[in-house]
This record gives sequence, structure tokens and C-alpha cells, in this order.
Amino acid sequence: MLSQGADSKFKFRRDKSALNDFSLHLAHLSLEVYHEKESLYSCFSLLAILFLTACGNNKKSTNTSSSEVPKTSSSQKAEQKSKVVEFSTTATDTVLYEIKGLTATYKGLEKDDYEYTLKLAYKNTSNKEYEVQTRNGKVNNISNSDDHKIIICSDTLKASAASEGSIKLPINALEAASITKPKVLECNLEVIYDITETIAKVPIKVTFE
Repeated sequence: MLSQGADSKFKFRRDKSALNDFSLHLAHLSLEVYHEKESLYSCFSLLAILFLTACGNNKKSTNTSSSEVPKTSSSQKAEQKSKVVEFSTTATDTVLYEIKGLTATYKGLEKDDYEYTLKLAYKNTSNKEYEVQTRNGKVNNISNSDDHKIIICSDTLKASAASEGSIKLPINALEAASITKPKVLECNLEVIYDITETIAKVPIKVTFE
């Protein structure tokens, strides 16, 4: 009878120990699953961060590239505008521009009772006809306008031909603009094809001597 009680007590302890071992095993399994899930979550999180970072860098690179183009274009335009051809009225044979088979040369200043005339010589070796005009002009820092036509220039360059032209400053227009004597002429000398296409825009600054 005592032996059966001892056996039962031993069996109970053995079953309890086995249950404890099983519980510990389940706990280890749960912990491993938790760590695996945590690792998987961390992996997905890392991949998501890397993906978003790559997209952001790509977008930034694209924006930077696209924004650099206008800057380059603006810089080139500014460089072209800064190339002002400066000369005095005594500097004859000054080449104003030489581009696309076209050459314009300053040949000297003439003055009479009606106007100042800056003489120009053109050479057109192309097979196209062009017009030469002045834009954005001013004399002694007074702008050319509809009220004061102080600068007049409109020359035709025939194809494959040499020709003469001029920039004229009418004295009556100068006086109407309160200019007694021209000191400095500034303007853009523009070469125009087919009325609408400007193929050259040369800023000039002429000092009268």
C-alpha cells in the first residue's frame, strides 16, 4: 500500500516535471517565433526605408538635372549679352559682327545739317536675304521711342552681295529729346531673316569724338 502511494507520488512529480519541460519548450518556441517575426518586420522596414531613400535620391537627382539646364541656358544668354562691341566714332573698320556668312563693319561718321550718320558696310556670302535693324537704342541714356525717333536703321542685305547701310541720328529728333550733341549711342544691332527670325543680336556702344 505504501509502495503504491510512493509510486503515485513519483509519477506525479515526473508528470509535473514533464509538463514544466513542455511549458519551457513552448516558451522557447514562442520566443523564437517572436524573434523571427521581429526580424522579418525589421527586414521589411529596412527594405522600405532603402526603397524610399532610393526614390527620394532619384527624384532629387532628376530635379537637380532639370533645374541645371535653365541655369546653363541663362548663363549662356548672359554671356552673349555681355559681349558688347565698344568703339569710338574714329575707330573706322571696326567689325561689328561676322556670323553665318554675314559681316558688318563700321566705316566712319558723317554729319550734316540734318543728321549724324554712322556708315556701315555689309557683306553677305549666303544665299539668303536679311534685314538689319536697331533695337533697344538710346542716345546719352535717353531711349529711342515713338515720340523721339532718335535712332533710325533699316538695311537690306541681298543674297551673295556687298552693300552699304547706316545708323542715322536725326538732329531735329535729338533736339526734341533735349539732346544737343550725341555723346554715347547704345543699341542692339539685329540681323533678321524672313521678318520673324532673329539670327544675330549684337549689343554695340559707340562713343562720339
